[in-house]
Amino acid sequence: MHLRPPATSTSENLQLQHTHMLLTPPPRAGLVVSKAVGNAVTRHSVSRKLRHILMGILPELEDGTTIVLRALAPAATATSKELERDVRTALAKIRRPKA
Repeated sequence: MHLRPPATSTSENLQLQHTHMLLTPPPRAGLVVSKAVGNAVTRHSVSRKLRHILMGILPELEDGTTIVLRALAPAATATSKELERDVRTALAKIRRPKA
């Protein structure tokens, strides 16, 4: 999982904010489900489960946040609850302040 938090007040961000009249886009997410996960039916099933999980998580994220979730092969046999637990654990780990 990769998480890009909203931009901070850098000169690039200030220019971007000025250009877009200070509008911040809502959080967004992307999925990567490769052939390593399984055949097309399996990949589609994993994608649907992950999309459903992300729809519940996106409202919790700050505006302007971008998240990319890459499914690994074990996702093919995981239940929705297991996938959600794994996604939330990874998200908490990413958000943890670095020492």
